[in-house]
Amino acid sequence: MGILAKSLPYGHHTHSSIVCRISGAIMDPDNPPMMLPNGNVYSLRALDQMQATHGGTITDPRTGDHYKFSESRKVFIM
Repeated sequence: MGILAKSLPYGHHTHSSIVCRISGAIMDPDNPPMMLPNGNVYSLRALDQMQATHGGTITDPRTGDHYKFSESRKVFIM
């Protein structure tokens, strides 16, 4: 795989963005990515809004798993 990718440019943070699959909003320092215990990542605002309207519970739209907001962890992209 390294041979195939050798001629491709490196991805830089300034040229890319991460988009939340729930809200469609760009994740950035003001709306950071948050990881659920199952490894799926969504934006802080989307998870916060979901837990506010569902009594503190987050339902992963991909798997249907239920979590408390406090179980999510901030993701740091390097």
